[in-house]
Amino acid sequence: MANNAEAFAKYRGLPCLPLKMASLLDDIESMSAMDYDILEIIKFDVSLACNVLREANLPLYGYSGKISSLTQASGLLGPGAIKNIIVSAPIYERYTQDNFESDNRVLGDFWRHSAAMAALAGKLAQCFGEAEIDDFFTAGLVHDLGKIACAFETKQVLESFIQSAKENKTTLWDAQSKEFGCTLAELGGMIAESWNFPEPLVETVRQTGKRLPSGQKSRLTLVVELAKTAALELDYGDGIELPQGLEKPGILQALNIKPAEFDAALPELRKIAAQAVAIAMD
Repeated sequence: MANNAEAFAKYRGLPCLPLKMASLLDDIESMSAMDYDILEIIKFDVSLACNVLREANLPLYGYSGKISSLTQASGLLGPGAIKNIIVSAPIYERYTQDNFESDNRVLGDFWRHSAAMAALAGKLAQCFGEAEIDDFFTAGLVHDLGKIACAFETKQVLESFIQSAKENKTTLWDAQSKEFGCTLAELGGMIAESWNFPEPLVETVRQTGKRLPSGQKSRLTLVVELAKTAALELDYGDGIELPQGLEKPGILQALNIKPAEFDAALPELRKIAAQAVAIAMD
């Protein structure tokens, strides 16, 4: 299956879920052409966020490889262009009545997890004094790009990873490398790079959960990893085994955060994650 990864080299955007798109189209119909709150209706939608970032990083705008957050993308593109991206977004056509139950569960879990991750990463960055909070929010939202692309395009491959891990009593991370030729995080990094995402964002997509010394990971990646451990603790996981590279004590130490400080933030993290998921799944 190693060649499957090559099929994503020219991947041009994530499809949207039909039920979610119907709701979004209703929302934008009531918005004026100059309504700058348009990001409020897409900021927890991972597909549209990735498509907006991809558009903003096209060379024709002159900022290729520099737009790392939805806020920056909004300032560059303007509400009219973002509305056009929403309206022209491809729909996940295989999301039919026949496969609704299984696909709804898998993709619904990914949407729920991505929304929670955006809120958690942004809040953790704010709580612990990071600059550019919007960058952390956006990185949390899109970090599972490879996993979501695989679920859309080759869902049977994703299912084979899970089955292989169970049968061989290995980690999902190792099963990915064997069955696909690379991990889904590496696949996501390849897609993000082809879309001219900024290098720090590409590396976060590629490295989140990877077994590397904490000193070899950026603060952006470490905060996203910490958000991922929080998502699991708060029951906002994606329904799939987490990579073994996520070890909270080491992440906290690398970020110079005391465990007690993190635990004290959990009630607020739980609150904002719940709010984000409610918006994303509306």
